Amino acid sequence: MNRYFYILLIYAAFSALALLSCNAPHENPLDPDNPSNKIYIIEGTLLTGELTPKPVVNALINWSPEKSLASTDNRGYFKINCAGPTDGWLRFEKTGFSPDSVFVSWNGQKTVAVQPRLNYLPVVDTFNIYSSIKNKYSKAEYQLFFDVTLHDPDDDIISVNVENKALSINKVLTKITSTYFEGRFSDIELGITAFDEIVGRRFDLIVNTATGDTFTLPGSSVVRIIKDEIEVISPKNSDTLTNRTPTLNWVRLTPGFSFTYTVEVYTDETEPVLQWRKENLSADEISANVETPINPTVDNDRFFWVIWCIDNYKNKSRSKPAGFVVK
Repeated sequence: MNRYFYILLIYAAFSALALLSCNAPHENPLDPDNPSNKIYIIEGTLLTGELTPKPVVNALINWSPEKSLASTDNRGYFKINCAGPTDGWLRFEKTGFSPDSVFVSWNGQKTVAVQPRLNYLPVVDTFNIYSSIKNKYSKAEYQLFFDVTLHDPDDDIISVNVENKALSINKVLTKITSTYFEGRFSDIELGITAFDEIVGRRFDLIVNTATGDTFTLPGSSVVRIIKDEIEVISPKNSDTLTNRTPTLNWVRLTPGFSFTYTVEVYTDETEPVLQWRKENLSADEISANVETPINPTVDNDRFFWVIWCIDNYKNKSRSKPAGFVVK
């Protein structure tokens, strides 16, 4: 026999073995295709709930009917061998994510494949609460401000509420961007009889997502209310000025905490228009020169100015308006 004949003979032998292997009965009890095997498999890939999902690595998988535990690999893949086809809940947990679960029904199958998603837990980046008092010749105006920035890779936050159960306060914040929310509420809107009640009180965040989940996130509180009122000296009481860049004078405030002044000049109309503002004046200052000329018009030559005390937490208190006339 020549060499070519031997090659053909070897090829035929391997082909016969391959054919026998394909047609061989699946008698191995560990072979999933063996109709008499006792092994049932749940497998899948756990991904994040983002628009572009990523694998969730080292997540805990809990098959509740058999109290079996597993974890995901670096691809998010997991596999659980089950003793029998008992329907039940497959639960998923991972720090930084909202726990979730899927119900597994075997329906006569020996292998069930799932591809669940886990949503990130929203995280508070910043949560500022600060008070504002506008002193007037009538009743003072009290307001509470909320500024909230959240971190949420899922980008599915629908709404955010601020809540204080002790004061029966639950208010919806205005959604400015997908992760920034703010609110401004008067004492009447908050149902507060004395504004002092809010000092030191914690407000929690109630976050509602598109998936129907609701999360309560740790809150923040009001550090102080600035009751100290700045006394203006001049101009006031409709003083008539010929100088269109006047000097504004006040009594130095000594409240016992760090703060800065902000001075503002407005037209004295039904809807006042800001004419000039200067911020971050030192707490040691007792006057400020208006740097932009204040020009009267044929219809209006009346103006007023106010001065704010603003602390390091953005709490603020405003003086009563002081009116003057410019000729």
